[in-house]
Amino acid sequence: MVNGSQHQASSARQQQILDAALHCFLEKGIDATTIADVRERSNASTGSIYHHFKDKEGLVGGVYQRIVGRYQTSLQSALPEMNTSKTLIMGLVLHFTEWAAQNKSAVRLLGEMRHSPASHRMNGRADLPRETMLSPALVDLEKAAEDGDIIKMAAPLYEAIILGPVFTVSDYWYDDNPRAAKDAEQLAKSAWQALNVKSANGKDSTKDKKDRRKKGNKKKK
Repeated sequence: MVNGSQHQASSARQQQILDAALHCFLEKGIDATTIADVRERSNASTGSIYHHFKDKEGLVGGVYQRIVGRYQTSLQSALPEMNTSKTLIMGLVLHFTEWAAQNKSAVRLLGEMRHSPASHRMNGRADLPRETMLSPALVDLEKAAEDGDIIKMAAPLYEAIILGPVFTVSDYWYDDNPRAAKDAEQLAKSAWQALNVKSANGKDSTKDKKDRRKKGNKKKK
């Protein structure tokens, strides 16, 4: 039976290994980093690394969960201000861009994880669950969908639409780009337009407005 002190020691060693893996991933890249690199950086034995994380994909998963967990904590504290469907969708985009500017290394690593073969192998592992970054907001997103304000879809699709474009141009948010604030606002508006039920149904589109004007002109005649 593992007592409290043993559990704390094990947890501390796990965090030490994660710290080392994070440093190595940032320094060498995910795919170039080896278990030996992490062992040397962490001063943990190879056996200890495999005990806690099983393999390299487990390490990648652990680092991913750590970064996402920190982001989720930040998002949770910001959600009360997003009190309408529109401010929720736009706020999720704007919050991420602000968080990205303050966590440059983490965002770079998340971006690399989107393309790394090790990360792709990790995705297929049932023993390595991957939470969506927007998990804290899912209840609010589902409520907005139930209210008929936004399109109802699976959680990963919300993340793809809301945060996907931000990742595509992620350099904007951590390179002191003078246009960053304006472009973030534009992305936020685009996310709302993509998910807003009225926009999706074509209401108030340019074509509809033109059609209505034509009908109005016919009535006048």
